[in-house]
Amino acid sequence: MILTSVAQAAPKWITVSKADCIDNGGEMKNGVCSANWQDAGGICSAIGASLPTIGQLKGVIKNCGGVVGDDNNANKQTYQSCYKKRGFLPSNNRYWSSYADVAGDAWYVDFYDGVDLANAKNYSYYVRCVRGGQ
Repeated sequence: MILTSVAQAAPKWITVSKADCIDNGGEMKNGVCSANWQDAGGICSAIGASLPTIGQLKGVIKNCGGVVGDDNNANKQTYQSCYKKRGFLPSNNRYWSSYADVAGDAWYVDFYDGVDLANAKNYSYYVRCVRGGQ
């Protein structure tokens, strides 16, 4: 038996326009689309994309030299510079993932600290969408 690996394409990160954000239930904060979890999914769907998986968001942390869940990420200048260059906000920067748990909460990533946590779906966090990738 010969096993072959198939490389997964990296996701294409989509920044939501003001019109797409507002037309689909979101609002603009600091120039970035913000919405509750349900609306965030609808916003991404409306532009032919999806909310990123928690793994895709954690991948940004790891690819920028951060460690998921390590509060010391806030003190790593290379990490801080990297995620900002990738289009994520520098502070108060919680971004929704597509993952919802059995308790009814949805997961997000806070890039400043590099942590992933769950919260109620009615909270308003930032929205970045993806196309492609796994």
